[in-house]
Amino acid sequence: MGRPRLYTSAALRQAAYRRRRDEQTVLVDRRSLDLLHQNLDRLRQAVLDAADRGDPAARKCVGGSVQTVVHKLITLFENAGVAQSLPPPSTAAARKERNQPEAK
Repeated sequence: MGRPRLYTSAALRQAAYRRRRDEQTVLVDRRSLDLLHQNLDRLRQAVLDAADRGDPAARKCVGGSVQTVVHKLITLFENAGVAQSLPPPSTAAARKERNQPEAK
């Protein structure tokens, strides 16, 4: 005697497959995905170029893949506050400073 069937019909089996597929899959606009890949490649190249110029932060972030570079950048910025003793600028002051036009 074999094991009992998990699904009593092909329709139920197909419906279960579609539910699992929908839970595991995300639809993404191809143009947006391509742009993300281009930007990640640009980031990796910029880090490599900065490291070649001697930038100490960039040297800490060099990696063989873009995932490694991003992971090292995240770690660098997460730990940046630990190394500095200065308190972060207030949110309002930082926002005001970012929104100021450049002086010419």
